[in-house]
Amino acid sequence: MNYNTEKLLVSIIVPVFNVEKYIIRCIDSILRQTYRHIEVILIDDCGKDNSINVARDYIANNPQQDISFSIVSHEENKGVSDARNTGILNSTGKYLFFLDSDDELDPNCIMLLLNSIKKYQAEVAIGNNKIINADNSVRFIDSKLESNFIHNNNTIFQSYLNGLWYNVAWNKLIDRNFLISNSLFFVEGYIHEDELWGYQLAALTTKLSIVTDYTYKYHINPGSIMSRNEILRTNQYLDVVGLMREFTFNHRLHNNPQVQKFFYYKLLTILHTFDKHSALTKKHFKRIQSNVFFNSISLCAQKVIPLKECVANYYIHLPYFLYRPYNRFISLLSRRNRWL
Repeated sequence: MNYNTEKLLVSIIVPVFNVEKYIIRCIDSILRQTYRHIEVILIDDCGKDNSINVARDYIANNPQQDISFSIVSHEENKGVSDARNTGILNSTGKYLFFLDSDDELDPNCIMLLLNSIKKYQAEVAIGNNKIINADNSVRFIDSKLESNFIHNNNTIFQSYLNGLWYNVAWNKLIDRNFLISNSLFFVEGYIHEDELWGYQLAALTTKLSIVTDYTYKYHINPGSIMSRNEILRTNQYLDVVGLMREFTFNHRLHNNPQVQKFFYYKLLTILHTFDKHSALTKKHFKRIQSNVFFNSISLCAQKVIPLKECVANYYIHLPYFLYRPYNRFISLLSRRNRWL
């Protein structure tokens, strides 16, 4: 059923950077949309390949009367966050949709999300995802929300904290006025920009609609941001968690026990990666260790996390707590052996 959506313009924002192999696949998926009142904003983020020219030529050779394309060029590479922000500021649609340029949409994606968001007068609509691995194997990522519509901010935020829906920017249709009025722009310069933005979105949304169809195909390609430079990712993850906590205090969410539990496990995740590389500074490591320790005490006292679970977490992560002292001991022992 169509809920009077035929005159509503949807803006699809596509950052373009070094995706020459995939950009036609992405554009094709837009051209195949069953909903046609769409403007597409391609952000040329100054890649080193021929992506934007490939896109420009393909659009010119496949003109569409009901889907418009525009290209906005940066003067220099600024990253995906800045590109999305540029797209937001240049958009004119009632609703916005973020699409990564190496991914693709199901043909009914925009129609299904738009019908859902209009039916429930929601601020945000989400769909389910197909994950396409480099070997073309497929995984399915579903939201675990049982309702088709949630109209309570606390319930939406709690469901996000409990991991019932995903925190990425793509595959969400968002009311542009809602996004602008809440200043939900992307913080520039971070790899984990989706996690920070998704957390802020969940904390502010009061009406969320859910589509159970698979509306988005996310491709994991060799050399993608998600598959390279784990050291940089871990260090920046610390900074992003810090920004998330700053947002939490500014919006007076820090006394929520579930929020405290959420950050407790974020820090445990960082500790869990600590043995993979020694990129974290001693200052960072001690800060995480201290946060985990005091959060454990607080959450146990509030009965948010059972005592046995906190003890188990310390037991599991004991090697990471002892990681630096152990390395120092081995180093000193090695030097002693050389002296003998």
